[in-house]
Amino acid sequence: MDTIYKIAIVGKPNVGKSSLFNALIKKRKSIVDSKPGLTRDVVNEIFYIDDTPVMFLDTGGITKDKHTFIEKITEFAKNTIIEADLVLFVVEVGNIDMDDEYIADYLRKNGFIDKTFLIVNKVDNQEREVLASEAYSLGLKTVFFTSAAHNKGIDVIRDIIKGKARKIDNFSDSEDIRVSIIGRPNVGKSSLLNQLVGKERSIVSDIPGTTIDTVEDVIDYKNKRIKFVDTAGIRRRSKVEEKLEYIMVKRAINSLLQSKISIVLLDALESITNQDIKLINLAIENRNSVIIAINKWDVVKGKIDKKNYFDRIRFFLGSNSYLPLVEISAKDGYNIKKLLDKIISINNEFNKKIQPSEISELLVKTTREKPLFSNEGNFKVYYALQVDTAPPFFKAFVNTTKTLTDAYYRFLLKTIRESLGFKEVPVILEFKEKR
Repeated sequence: MDTIYKIAIVGKPNVGKSSLFNALIKKRKSIVDSKPGLTRDVVNEIFYIDDTPVMFLDTGGITKDKHTFIEKITEFAKNTIIEADLVLFVVEVGNIDMDDEYIADYLRKNGFIDKTFLIVNKVDNQEREVLASEAYSLGLKTVFFTSAAHNKGIDVIRDIIKGKARKIDNFSDSEDIRVSIIGRPNVGKSSLLNQLVGKERSIVSDIPGTTIDTVEDVIDYKNKRIKFVDTAGIRRRSKVEEKLEYIMVKRAINSLLQSKISIVLLDALESITNQDIKLINLAIENRNSVIIAINKWDVVKGKIDKKNYFDRIRFFLGSNSYLPLVEISAKDGYNIKKLLDKIISINNEFNKKIQPSEISELLVKTTREKPLFSNEGNFKVYYALQVDTAPPFFKAFVNTTKTLTDAYYRFLLKTIRESLGFKEVPVILEFKEKR
């Protein structure tokens, strides 16, 4: 079976790789900033050129300068070059130096020259076109002058890629389940992504804020395609000060809008914090089902009472105490299969459909057997139905909503959850007066 055609975008830091990536896929996915070294993990996107699917891969900047993540960034970039069908080697007009020569030398020595296009970026006027000719000294056969910021030369690159790419019959890039991994900085989100997909996709470091872009990968598990999205750590609002961190947090929150399930990762050494609870509420507000994964269990296992530990977390969760808890170790893979199984079962619950007769009978019977009385009369349900899934959304038609109390509303929600098989997912219940 044909595999999707892959295009790696490589180069030294701050030459416009992410700008080119965004221009080619026609949306802002990679974070672009004048600060060098922002792209660390490999960011990918499937894009259709007419009816031909291709995958663009934006890599971190390769440089001979030593900095915190350079070895891992270079390793990721070189691995991406190896697996790619086409390499777009980006240089900046008028700024070709030893780093560019180092990359060109690597491509030449490893036999990648024939699958490489040299992209001279930031060529946005006639004077720069003259300067751009120095790029031929790098010894590549195919050279393009572009300006990603001004969309110059982008269509030409797309047309050439289309001519090279393989057409794949019955290709689908849709996933069955999309899962966001969210949490505070440095709780192990990138380590968890690497364990879930079975390979190194995100750079793992003790330094908070290592992950900047959202990193995605897809696996097949029990006949389901699951896309995982590793997000930047979300701090308290008072600590989100810099423009870059604001963008990172916004991207993480936006990932919730595109997901149906969120893994909220906790640190077993810290139990549950107010920020964790806020993130859980944020995911539910964005209509996600939540799995609470407690990481670093390998450190506390055998040293604490699991039941007491879980009871404490459920106490602080309050009305969300129904959410599933899974103890894991992203470091050694402990309970990763259990977490994957929980994703499948939660997805089934979240998308479960109930017949109108079943929900009507349950609510009518419950309100008769345990009625709600007030000075304004008793609360009566006529009938109910399910109007949506993911999350399960029920609408009940009643005689009045004035007598309904918060406690009775929570009681009916709990009844639906326990009686109809929605034990671990958020449920929406809405009442409408019918005269």
